[in-house]
Parts: sequence; C-alpha cells; structure tokens
Amino acid sequence: MSQDALPTEKCPHCHETTLVLDNKCTNCGFPIKGSKEEQQLFLDKTEAIQKRVSETQSYIKWAVGLLYFIGMLYIFIFLRLNLSIETKLSGTLLGVPYIALGLIASRFKPHLIFLVALGFYLFTELVLMSWITLPITLFNQIWAKLIVVGMLVIGSIAAYYSETLKKKLPKY
Repeated sequence: MSQDALPTEKCPHCHETTLVLDNKCTNCGFPIKGSKEEQQLFLDKTEAIQKRVSETQSYIKWAVGLLYFIGMLYIFIFLRLNLSIETKLSGTLLGVPYIALGLIASRFKPHLIFLVALGFYLFTELVLMSWITLPITLFNQIWAKLIVVGMLVIGSIAAYYSETLKKKLPKY
C-alpha cells in the first residue's frame, strides 16, 4: 500500500501533514494522539529548549561583537596615529582578520570560528607582537587579555551548546 493512500491530517503544532495512524507527528514529534498532559509536556519542553537557545545567542552576539571591536580598534587607532606608513599598515592589517572572523562567525559555525579567533589572538599577542614593533598595544593589561580570552571561550562554548540544543528542537 502506498503512503499516498493512507489518511493524513495536519499537525496542530507544526501544521505539516502527517499520517493519521501515527501517534506523533512525523515532522516535529508532537503527540497528536497523546493526552492533553503529554501535549503540554511536549510544548513546555520545546519552549524551555527555545529559551535556552535564545540565552546562548546573547553570548554568541557578545563574542562576535568583541571580534568586530578588536578589529575596529586596531584599524581606527593605527590610522589615527602619526606614524610611518609601514607601521600604520601593520597595525591596520592586524584588525582585518578580526573583522573577517566576526563576519564568518555571524554566518557559519561560530564555535569553531571563535576557537580560530582565540588562536589568532594568542598568536598575535604572544608571537606576532614580539616581531612587530608597534608604539601601542591595545590589550597590554593582563585583565584585558583575560577578558578577551574569556569572552572568546565563553562564546565558543555557548555556540556549541546552542547547536546541540537546536538539534533537540522539533523540525518544522
């Protein structure tokens, strides 16, 4: 018997067509034939997951914003300083990867991008700054470095957790 010949109905939750014989929607998992308590439990669980996803998104936005902030600081500060063109260019070019990473993180898998950004930041601070002599370092205080590292780590963890939670949400 083909599936087209079986009776179907619309799911009250996701509004997709599902088989009448199913106890649950084949699309989102809503217990169509379940009791009111089972249906409410499903809705409550889905709402709780969506709330946690929303909370993690704020950490991701902060980490993306941090990447933009670092990039813009490098670019604007070095362009405004009265320095040689080589020094201006070196300082300005340090900002470009942060802005690029921020753009990529806002569109693709941010937890991996934040880890790449963390690696680039540590490389910049520990290795590159010893090779390039710049008259100013943006994050020369240890507390500033800890904030940057902490926000990138938290952003990466939040992005990973958010992706994991989204997999638990019903698909509709």
